[in-house]
Amino acid sequence: KIVNICRERNFEVIIEDSCIGCGLCVNACTMQAISLESLQAHADSIQCCGCELCSEDCPTNSIKILEIEND
Repeated sequence: KIVNICRERNFEVIIEDSCIGCGLCVNACTMQAISLESLQAHADSIQCCGCELCSEDCPTNSIKILEIEND
């Protein structure tokens, strides 16, 4: 089901500077779209399915997922 959502929609993941690098988002991401580098989360928007599991687990509310209009 998640893969089908990815095919239909595109998302942009924004990780704000308030990220503390705890890694909870990395563990929550079913698409493995988030990684930690230098104690900061980084996201691959192309891999993101928009499920928002990462943002729900983020203790600092640093992750925003925006749906992008398809042209």
